[in-house]
Amino acid sequence: MKIPAIFAAILASTVLYARPSDAGCGLTVTFENKTGVAITVLEVESQISGLPWATVLNGDFNIPANGNVVKAIELNTGCTSPHTLRAKYRQGSATKYEQKGPVITAVDRKITIKFN
Repeated sequence: MKIPAIFAAILASTVLYARPSDAGCGLTVTFENKTGVAITVLEVESQISGLPWATVLNGDFNIPANGNVVKAIELNTGCTSPHTLRAKYRQGSATKYEQKGPVITAVDRKITIKFN
């Protein structure tokens, strides 16, 4: 069966532009505060090995002492590459980082970052 030229062109462009690796990757991240004091997460960044860190969640949110907060995060790259996530947070007057990864985001769509 021969495919008409117009349908072949549409099919080719769909295959060319609909690559899953180009789409963002949605994750559910649980921020687990085990420190016994409240903390404020300032931003969350993502990195693929060898590339610069990219902000994927901006805007402060508080996590109570011994509490959890769950956030949906959309990575700026696809799920096919392992990502490392890091949260920049404030505890008292100190600013710190907590890191998780690399995680295989194509498999691990629910990630926990623990603050100890």
